[in-house]
Amino acid sequence: RICNSSASMSDSSFASSSTATIRNMLDAYNNPSSVGTSASQGSAPTPSASGVPNTPEVPTRKPSIVYFSYFGAPDADTPAILDVLDTIGHKAAFFIPADGTVLNEDLLRQIIGRGHTVGFTLLSSAQDMSGKLRAANDMLFHATGTVSRLLSISNGSEHLSVVQRDGLTQAGYRIWDTTVDSRDHSYDASKAGQIIMTALAQTSNPTVIRMGHYKSSARTTALVATHLDTYNIPVGEISLTRTPINHLP
Repeated sequence: RICNSSASMSDSSFASSSTATIRNMLDAYNNPSSVGTSASQGSAPTPSASGVPNTPEVPTRKPSIVYFSYFGAPDADTPAILDVLDTIGHKAAFFIPADGTVLNEDLLRQIIGRGHTVGFTLLSSAQDMSGKLRAANDMLFHATGTVSRLLSISNGSEHLSVVQRDGLTQAGYRIWDTTVDSRDHSYDASKAGQIIMTALAQTSNPTVIRMGHYKSSARTTALVATHLDTYNIPVGEISLTRTPINHLP
């Protein structure tokens, strides 16, 4: 016991009146595994400022697997995303525009060099998809020595015509759709992360998270990764060997 001269009880009186508390503290010290049980049986949740108890929100559902994907041209915010992915130990797919956009080849090399996957993205209304994808692969090969057969339709594969769909699959492209949009282009990391985590708690299906190359994207990635670790939700890597998640019939 540590006290000053203003203490109103002697050590012996304090010990006598606090026997139960002291015993619980000793039990917790000698048997740490019992702390959670004792706390749950003997204490109430801490009330919040509103008077409502602060209890953890444990999701009743969770995806069978989650994939990270990033869309758009790599830019100054991309290295921070790559650093976070290195830290959390997950691989992601980066879908780059196949519409002739001039891309930073050094950043493409960083994406490939750090073990991530590159794919392409196009709108379903794009003309000459095959030609655009050939040109995009020529650029990718020139920059990285690799080519890709991964594709995501920006507005959803359900908008492809039968001719488009058959042409792409016959050319060997694996078409992926995203299922959760973080909206990190509009929100800060806290809000974008909450959007994702709320969506994850509402499904048991495989989930593809869509993010971009924005100021909030790296932090959003870290927040979501913590959530996935907390609830033991596995993370996969989009690749040619995976069964694509899409809306194709």
